Amino acid sequence: MENQRKFSIEFYMPGHGCQENTIECRECTISENAYTFWGGDFGQTNYIVASYPIRTTIIREITDGKSK
Repeated sequence: MENQRKFSIEFYMPGHGCQENTIECRECTISENAYTFWGGDFGQTNYIVASYPIRTTIIREITDGKSK
């Protein structure tokens, strides 16, 4: 897939404490309640890679230094 972005995710999961994950996706959208990470090439059907609640999640984009 083209134009992939990479995000570092830190989130709190009740009963399990703080968890960390790395996600590669096409884009990240932010709604009232959640960060949603989308896959699929541009112009094709989108699909959800993952979704995390805003209240207990910190996201950071990981760049390669070449992105605009």
